[in-house]
Amino acid sequence: MKPREAAAFLGRLNFLLSTSYTSVGRAATQPLVDCASNHHEGRGWQHKQQHKWTHSMTHMLAFFEELFAHLLPLVFDFRQKSRPKVVIYTDASFSESRNDMGFLLFDEETQQRFVCDAPCPSWLMTV
Repeated sequence: MKPREAAAFLGRLNFLLSTSYTSVGRAATQPLVDCASNHHEGRGWQHKQQHKWTHSMTHMLAFFEELFAHLLPLVFDFRQKSRPKVVIYTDASFSESRNDMGFLLFDEETQQRFVCDAPCPSWLMTV
C-alpha cells in the first residue's frame, strides 16, 4: 500500500469512526498512520518492501472486520423532538429619538418568558 493510498484510506476511516462512534478503533489505525508517513515495517534494510502489506495491517484488518460485524446500526431520527424548543426573538430600533436593542426568550418546556432591552451604546453606532 502506497503512503498516499494509506493516507486516503485513513482519512475515510477516521471520518467514519469519529462521526459515528466517538473515535472507537483509532488505535487500530496505527498501521495506516505509519504507512502514510513512511514509518511502517518496510523501513531500513527492507526498504524495497515498504509498500507491501504488513503483519500489522493484517491485525488491523482482522480488528475492523470483527468490529464492523458487531456494531449496531446507528440511527438518528431528526424528526423526533428530544425536548421542547427555546425560541429567541431579537430586534433593534434606531431613530433620532430612540436607539434600542433587545430580545425575547420563550422556553416552551417551562412556559417561562424572559425580556431584555437596553439602549444601544453610542460607540457601537459609530463603528
